[in-house]
Amino acid sequence: MTLNADQLLARFDDPALLHKLAQIAMDGTQKIPQRWLDTALALHRRGRAALALATGFDAWLWHLEDGGFVDDPHGNELTRLGAGGGRAAVMARCFSGYGQPDILWPGYGEIADSPLSATPVSGENRLPGQSYPSGQV
Repeated sequence: MTLNADQLLARFDDPALLHKLAQIAMDGTQKIPQRWLDTALALHRRGRAALALATGFDAWLWHLEDGGFVDDPHGNELTRLGAGGGRAAVMARCFSGYGQPDILWPGYGEIADSPLSATPVSGENRLPGQSYPSGQV
């Protein structure tokens, strides 16, 4: 895992890398199921914390809350939902449909109420009942 993290940091440090943060953030509703949710579900079923994924969700939700540049097929809808109902409404829409006939992330409802989709993990807003040793978030 450390090797992968080091490789990723080296890649991001490469001045020739032309990806912008906006490009990396785009299409979150499409990328998150492909890249994070199987791992999150497996960890949840084993009773293990998914701190890195929770941090990623926190960043994605912040990105939607900021609303400055949301390029996603469901961006407008999720930004409006977040403004009216907060993070819980956004996560409910993704995991259970939130009153809509289509679920954005079907098959992952089991983790909808896990610490993964709870309150932000950064700053003083740690997940309820969780403590994070220094350097693990």
